[in-house]
Amino acid sequence: MKLPKWTAGTCLSWGTCLAALLLSGCKEHHPGHGHEEGAEKGKVIVSRPLKQDTLVTRDFVCQIRSARNIEVRALEKGYLESVNVAEGQAVKEGALMFKVQPLVYQAELKRAEAEAQAARVEYDNTRRLADTKVVSDTELAIVRAKLEKALADVNLAQAHLGFTQLKAPFPGLIDRLHVRKGSLVDEGDLLTTLSDNSEVWVYFNVLERDYLEYASEEQPEERKQVELVMANGKLFDQPGRINAIEAEFNNETGTIPFRADFPNPKALLRHGETGNIRMKKRMPGAVRFYPALNLSAALGLESFTLGSPILAKENLAYGATANLVSPLVNRSALKAAFQGRSAHQVAAVYRYQQTVLKAYTEVVNELSMIRNMAQGYELKSKQAEALVDSVSLSNQLFDSARADYTEVLLTQREALDARVDLVEMRQAQLMAAVKAFRALGGGAPAPASGGTPGVPAPSEKPR
Repeated sequence: MKLPKWTAGTCLSWGTCLAALLLSGCKEHHPGHGHEEGAEKGKVIVSRPLKQDTLVTRDFVCQIRSARNIEVRALEKGYLESVNVAEGQAVKEGALMFKVQPLVYQAELKRAEAEAQAARVEYDNTRRLADTKVVSDTELAIVRAKLEKALADVNLAQAHLGFTQLKAPFPGLIDRLHVRKGSLVDEGDLLTTLSDNSEVWVYFNVLERDYLEYASEEQPEERKQVELVMANGKLFDQPGRINAIEAEFNNETGTIPFRADFPNPKALLRHGETGNIRMKKRMPGAVRFYPALNLSAALGLESFTLGSPILAKENLAYGATANLVSPLVNRSALKAAFQGRSAHQVAAVYRYQQTVLKAYTEVVNELSMIRNMAQGYELKSKQAEALVDSVSLSNQLFDSARADYTEVLLTQREALDARVDLVEMRQAQLMAAVKAFRALGGGAPAPASGGTPGVPAPSEKPR
């Protein structure tokens, strides 16, 4: 918040004027002036507050990205013949960075050129025969197509040979090298990363309320200008501008990303840094300054002592002047207090978002648990039905002397275990539903002992 700039001379001038007014009001009145004194008793002095425009600032956590940041990958398979860059090196556009061994691709190019030469000779002979009407035009067209195919193979072989040399598409900085000289690389393998830091894109998330306030009306150029506070707390020396707003909100956080562009001529900022974006908004006439006059404890105590020097008119005038001028001098404290309240408000919003996100996560987890329990219960039911059928089948085999009674008992035990598991699965499914109901804000809190809600403990007697 920008407060009015009061210099020492301005404060002294105001203080002198106020002291003169108070001293003139403290003059003694003679008995002959009783009529004028009675007329002054009903006079009320009205003071108007000083209105001042203020500049409100908001800070948003941001992430810094290079305007151009690409992955350099191998275009052909082979051994790395040379690595011509180092980590952290600045390269120019067109500089050779990596070279794959080109022997195989050189041989393919020579073969394609030989085949193209043979196809050209065949085409020339066929054309002369076609001119003398020895061969048909159809045969000449076929030979011409073979020649064009051979020339296309030459171009393709030249492209493969060119892919063995990887050059920088733009000036930038080399990141970590993932390969070394002599490494065997396959097509598409990551070699390094190239970043152009001459301009950086800074992304920061804005709440839906702030977005609507920003986008509902056409913003002046001053509002689009932003500042970047780096991680060390210092202000970046280049101004930025909001140039893009993404198309979709994040439903989980209720925010939308903004993008501010900053020139980075000294390459101080790097890809992946963090900081804070500072947005400014001018509020005309939002701040009003009122003169303040406080009765101190010393004045209240000494007022009971007659003749006390503190009641002298000069002391009263100087004390009132100090009380009136102090808010103007103490503008830094007012600014710090205002920024502190703004920070508390932003922190409260973040805590609210964190609570909402935690509640949403709990509800989603419990609903997923309910779905999984339902699927497990269905499968366990089918298993129990199959085991019941196997019990009846084992009984039939026992009756026909095809199985002994031990097998019948084992089958019955498996069927009983399946029924017990089915009951436990059903209980877990109901407990998941209860937890989901609690996550939505209903029901009583869970018991501290971890028992089943609504069921009394063994030591308690039901009422």
